Amino acid sequence: MTNQTSLKDNFSNDKARWDSLQQSLLGLYGKDVYTSWLQNISFTKINFNTLVLNVKTRFIRDWIVAHYADKILDLYKKQDANITRIEFQISERVETKSNSKSNVIDFEKKDFIQDSGSYGLSKIDERLVFDNFIVGKSNELAFTAANRIIDNLNKY
Repeated sequence: MTNQTSLKDNFSNDKARWDSLQQSLLGLYGKDVYTSWLQNISFTKINFNTLVLNVKTRFIRDWIVAHYADKILDLYKKQDANITRIEFQISERVETKSNSKSNVIDFEKKDFIQDSGSYGLSKIDERLVFDNFIVGKSNELAFTAANRIIDNLNKY
């Protein structure tokens, strides 16, 4: 067996462990939390004793680190005792299971040009305020997060 074949096998095994762990996370946290925060974490590699994962934004990374990283590491350690650390990389293009070419929309630059004075793209729609926002089970987390951001705007 060549070294390259061995690396591919290792990656496949590690990826299979990650896929199994994701199913455990779905069962542990439920569908709402899983789809909001955990589903779009993608496996990148194992680097020595570190599990390296990808997320889309720094905000998502920070939330996952604060709320789920310890549990993710514990679950992965049960499958591979050599793993002692977890690292999240930020990547603009995280592949998800639901992505397909049929969901990709190509926009030309001209589609986003708006000529309405110097404030063009920064005008806020006055209808879209928190007072008019309807909170339900599916968007409660987003509403709470948005309110906290607004309340602590000077931190961002």
